[in-house]
Amino acid sequence: MSGEGNAEVSERSDLEYLLRSTFRAVSLQQWKGLGQRISLSSGFGGEVTEATASSPEKTDEPFHFAYKYTRKEFGAWANRRILAPSPSINLEAPGDEELLPLGPSWLGPLTDVQLHGQVELPAGYRPQLPAPIHRKRAFAQYDATYEFKDGKFISERHLKTLMQEVPASECAEYKHFIKTLQDDYGAYIPLLSGSTSAAATNNNNPGMSSMDALRNLPISLNAEAATINGGGDRW
Repeated sequence: MSGEGNAEVSERSDLEYLLRSTFRAVSLQQWKGLGQRISLSSGFGGEVTEATASSPEKTDEPFHFAYKYTRKEFGAWANRRILAPSPSINLEAPGDEELLPLGPSWLGPLTDVQLHGQVELPAGYRPQLPAPIHRKRAFAQYDATYEFKDGKFISERHLKTLMQEVPASECAEYKHFIKTLQDDYGAYIPLLSGSTSAAATNNNNPGMSSMDALRNLPISLNAEAATINGGGDRW
């Protein structure tokens, strides 16, 4: 299944200044290429067209840019699985060796990121909704909720950092926090077909295991198709 959609971004942060200066530095004819680079850096590997942006000089309002996006292979459709489409959230992930010499982990300027994504599914399909996530720590909070409405799989993700650096005493907790984000972003959402009782059960029980859900799917047994993972990015 191919994926076609629209991406819209509004920025009011340190990144806003970088975007304003970058869009101002290139000609209008180069905005498509610039949008392509931004899309790739956000974790989307498809083709960008019709990139638009607000005036870089209008600093009294958030900087806004948008583009159309096309991806020939959407997620792991051969295995009836998709990902919740959201730009990547980049936080430094400490390794085990970094926990030995205790020291603070730098988060940077305070950040408040809200991501909304929706995927219109083919008729007759519905997702096994992931369980909601709500994690709040002294240094940051992360919330993710999912719903299926009017034939669309809708994801809402929100990250807010509360400190510029994580104290040494919180390093282990920070590592667990990062893993929560990574696991959420990397989770494939199984799709159920038809109006089966399993579909109704899944919608009412989002905590149902992925293995249970997969047993109810029309999964391809083709070995080559089973290796398709959507190109290694968000689409």
